[in-house]
Amino acid sequence: MATIKFYIAFAQQPQDQPSHFLQKSKEQISKLINEVRVLTESIVPTTLENDNYIEIIHELTVQFSQRNNINIKLIFGQNFGVFDKNIGFTILRIIENQLKITVRAGAKNIMIEIKKEKEMHILFTDDGNTKKVSFNENDLLGNDTVTRAVILKGKLEPRKKTGLKNIVIIKIPLVVA
Repeated sequence: MATIKFYIAFAQQPQDQPSHFLQKSKEQISKLINEVRVLTESIVPTTLENDNYIEIIHELTVQFSQRNNINIKLIFGQNFGVFDKNIGFTILRIIENQLKITVRAGAKNIMIEIKKEKEMHILFTDDGNTKKVSFNENDLLGNDTVTRAVILKGKLEPRKKTGLKNIVIIKIPLVVA
């Protein structure tokens, strides 16, 4: 907001380029609006306890896809059913963190496959370059993902690179004590 105020103050000065500063102000206002929009989308009310997390995760992927101009394919395994209310919100946050990491890595194609067998598997595949993500961003988001998986007594398999794809697998037991 201070930057916007600065640009507007310059635009008000008698000069030959006030439109340049007004344009810069408009750009900064647009950035601010987008930041507020992203922040409000990441704040989730506690009323999600009884919601359909499959639908919420689907909406999250659609929003990320549109906002970042990327392709996200979300697949649920056969006979997936629903998320247990005790883990649905945590799974949502894990997926959100991984999407942030992959988008910051410049991924244009992301696949998320969620299936239940003896345990729940969440498989992320993307074409991003993780070297583009700053150490702090990757570390913070990655640690948050690991922490959330551990809360569910799950584990995160180390990131693998096969060809042009990154692969991350998160395994979570179906019964969380």
